[in-house]
Amino acid sequence: MPSSTTYPVIIPAAGIGSRMQASCAKQYLKINDKTVLEHTVNSFITCPLVSDIIIVLHPDDILFETLSIANNPAIKAVVGGNERVDSVLEGLKALSAQQQQNWVLVHDAARPCLHQEDLAKLIKSCTTSEYAGGILAVPVADTIKQQGIADTITATIDRSSLWQAQTPQMFIASQLISAIEANHNSNAAMQSKITDEASAMEMSGFKVNLIEGRSSNIKITRPSDLQLAAFYLSQANKGNTTQ
Repeated sequence: MPSSTTYPVIIPAAGIGSRMQASCAKQYLKINDKTVLEHTVNSFITCPLVSDIIIVLHPDDILFETLSIANNPAIKAVVGGNERVDSVLEGLKALSAQQQQNWVLVHDAARPCLHQEDLAKLIKSCTTSEYAGGILAVPVADTIKQQGIADTITATIDRSSLWQAQTPQMFIASQLISAIEANHNSNAAMQSKITDEASAMEMSGFKVNLIEGRSSNIKITRPSDLQLAAFYLSQANKGNTTQ
């Protein structure tokens, strides 16, 4: 597979954050003096292994252009689609023809606590292994219950082989484009199955590697997550490698 010394990253940021009970999308909520999106993007701006950063926005977004990162020459903003997978596809198509033949990272806009060591580990693993790509993930630590009728438990799931997927996820861009297009537009049932980039690749028969990351790489989904993210970011600023 072709490779390069630096890699582009796509950040889908077109969601509206309906579970946050906030007046704006969750990527624009603030942690200390910066938005969630700014913290997320800064993880890549400071990484020497990353080149272009493509941020995929909602067509009605009016907040991104007010952020200081909007003027960074490494950042390009494009308009996304109806679902996350559509936005990722728009970001992939915004890459140059040469970039589409190479590795690309995809990262959630609402994951502001990515650790630089985990990012470097993911890139090294993907670019040196025989797999089609890989994702950061953590082994499931809690007991997992299957829900039945009226919130009753129908089963306890064996968690020994279960992992919680995170981002970034890293693949050859052209292969990811093909996997998404082949499996997303075939029928409505398939569309609901593409929950991340790895799922599209898996459905196309590719082997995807699990690279263990830190549990601090949380995705902001509920109001209480903002406080937890603020704590992790404060520890990172102190040089702490909290797991």
